[in-house]
Amino acid sequence: MVDAHRSKKAFEKLIGEWRGILISDDYRIYQQWDGDRQTYLAHLKREILKLQQSQDPLERKLGELSSSILNLSPWANNQRKYNRNLVNIVNH
Repeated sequence: MVDAHRSKKAFEKLIGEWRGILISDDYRIYQQWDGDRQTYLAHLKREILKLQQSQDPLERKLGELSSSILNLSPWANNQRKYNRNLVNIVNH
């Protein structure tokens, strides 16, 4: 279902009684949802990058640690394989 509006009403109509894990951006309506929620990985990576570039040493350290954890994840390994395969396809 697609709705022309990004509103609480449209979200509630879409979700209904469903109670799985919502994977979303940080739009306020999604943050207020009372079920389990995960932020898009791309958004998390962007926030980690901001921390890594911070002038505050503690924020930079948090960014470095967060980046290390993310790079150890199975997703990161699969993404690296995907990127290598994509480069091979483009180069041939």
